Amino acid sequence: MFRHLAYFPAKPGCVKLFWRGYAAPQTKQTKANKGNMSIGGDSRNEIIRRSLFDAPLRQVPEPTEVELEQDRVIQMAWDLYVKEKRDAHVNQGIVKYLRMVDASNELKAISPELFEATQQKKQSLLFPPQLKPPTETPGNTIWNYTSQTRLEAQAAAAEQLKAQKRH
Repeated sequence: MFRHLAYFPAKPGCVKLFWRGYAAPQTKQTKANKGNMSIGGDSRNEIIRRSLFDAPLRQVPEPTEVELEQDRVIQMAWDLYVKEKRDAHVNQGIVKYLRMVDASNELKAISPELFEATQQKKQSLLFPPQLKPPTETPGNTIWNYTSQTRLEAQAAAAEQLKAQKRH
């Protein structure tokens, strides 16, 4: 019962008691289990080693010609499915682009000024300070505690106007 206890002297004349519940108890080696003991006297490691490494290799039969043909047919069907899916995605992109071109041409016919405004090049962004890549982490401002709803903001603006008229 007390073989899990370890005694360590803390100060001269004083003994500290620690409980070693984390360690497996040491087992005595007998004739029956001689040679079966592993690290720390635990035979579980030996059992695991035998079950994993000493098991006979399973003989896998060679696939027949019919099974090989089935595998080829399944692979060809999967490749066809992937190709059709990729082609559908590409076609969707082409259709979207053509619709965008049609809308742009219609805007040009209706209002050349608006069309020219949409074609203006935007001001270039300087990389580090102005262009922030999307991230999963929150920004520097965690929560705006002074935020107001639109109605509260309008009421506050009306109060400020009243205060300015009084002065």
